[in-house]
Amino acid sequence: MYCFYRAEYGGTEIPEQEFEAVMQRAKEWLERCRRIYTVAESEEIQEQMALCAVAEGMYRFLCLQNGQVGEKMSIGSVSYTAAVPQVPKTYAQQEKELLRRAGIYLDICRSAGGQ
Repeated sequence: MYCFYRAEYGGTEIPEQEFEAVMQRAKEWLERCRRIYTVAESEEIQEQMALCAVAEGMYRFLCLQNGQVGEKMSIGSVSYTAAVPQVPKTYAQQEKELLRRAGIYLDICRSAGGQ
């Protein structure tokens, strides 16, 4: 799946040594999502793309929460300031972002039983 992530999805954020653990969490999240929401049937490639998008979101949350991505960087006398995406701080905000990412590739609707 890491080859798919790099070649087909075009992912670069998740290092190979951390990919399997993050992807496992993404798969568990999508299974939970299927219990809560109605997810339309899709082709395998759509599901793989959605999993990659969710995994990348999860990895980004983890890095930002651990302080691994900073706004400022200095090397010697040179400093660089970059705009870092705002981190969803609450669980609800993170869930909303993961749903948005998955929804790029899958049709997800709240089901009557999940309300």
